[in-house]
Amino acid sequence: MFFRTDEFMDQSATRALTSQLAEDLGWLEEHCRRQGDPTSQAGELRLAEALVRNTIGPYLDQQPVEPLHVVVVGGAGAGKSTVANLLSGTSAAEANPQAGFTRHPVAYTSANGPLSWTAHAGFLGPLHRLADPAPASVDADVYQVRHLPADANSYGVLPRFVVWDCPDMTTWAAGGYVSRLLEVAGLADVVVYVASDERYNDEAPTQFLHLLLQAGKPVICCLMKMREENAPAILGHFQQEVLAKVAPGTVGCLAIP
Repeated sequence: MFFRTDEFMDQSATRALTSQLAEDLGWLEEHCRRQGDPTSQAGELRLAEALVRNTIGPYLDQQPVEPLHVVVVGGAGAGKSTVANLLSGTSAAEANPQAGFTRHPVAYTSANGPLSWTAHAGFLGPLHRLADPAPASVDADVYQVRHLPADANSYGVLPRFVVWDCPDMTTWAAGGYVSRLLEVAGLADVVVYVASDERYNDEAPTQFLHLLLQAGKPVICCLMKMREENAPAILGHFQQEVLAKVAPGTVGCLAIP
């Protein structure tokens, strides 16, 4: 493929401006935190920075659409790892009764799935990829990729999708790792928001859901752990008391008893 010199210069200038925008947003985020601004404002800036890196950057680099990134988020103990296992068709995600067990993002992909993740603005920003498999409880600015057998997912999701199991935003320690969650949220093509029957109206996850919808992310809300006979009533209450009060956006909603 051949480009005229002026076209190449325009692309280079656009890339440089995009990288500068990501850096400026990062500076503003740090400034907010130093000034004692509410965490929600710093979080908005961090998500904006992640969107520039992981959405605009790959677009400018003309990366292929696939693989699509499905990012599973929610409060502690909501059932995120269980949903990640349902999506990946395996039991690879570490479902653990300890609240806040997952401390860094873990990606599940097929052994033969595409992984073209480079971008001039830097994939997942400050997060470094772990070279070797490690427990999801490793508390560091890292992410890891776990390759699943090609035949593990019988309904064919993983060859076209990467499923991300993410840290929570509700435990006492979440302030130390919620930035990792925001970074992967910026990458998401689809967000699966998981909530349990007992805590689907908690403030912190609801604020995070609002932020995702403000950013234009398509969201599927997944309510877990209720009795089957209670599912319609809980689903209706969630739609009325939570979804009706957050930012408008593309939202699907289902219950998994």
